[in-house]
Amino acid sequence: MLTLESHRDLAVDWILNAQNVGPDSGVSAYYHIDSGYCQTSYPEVTGYIVPTMFDTAILTGEQRYRDAAIEMIDWVTSV
Repeated sequence: MLTLESHRDLAVDWILNAQNVGPDSGVSAYYHIDSGYCQTSYPEVTGYIVPTMFDTAILTGEQRYRDAAIEMIDWVTSV
């Protein structure tokens, strides 16, 4: 059985994947099982995710979550 931390890591890594497959540093609003991620990032969705990424960086000590949050902020403020 997975620990709470394992579930957290899997969920946040899914968010990182959603960020990485898009055309910019934002995160799409939805995922289709047949066709994959939406090709359009959404500022409001991305903005809601930023605090989670910073919190996860603090909890885990992993810089990659902080870096992802900063990339998200840069993208949101550019649109």
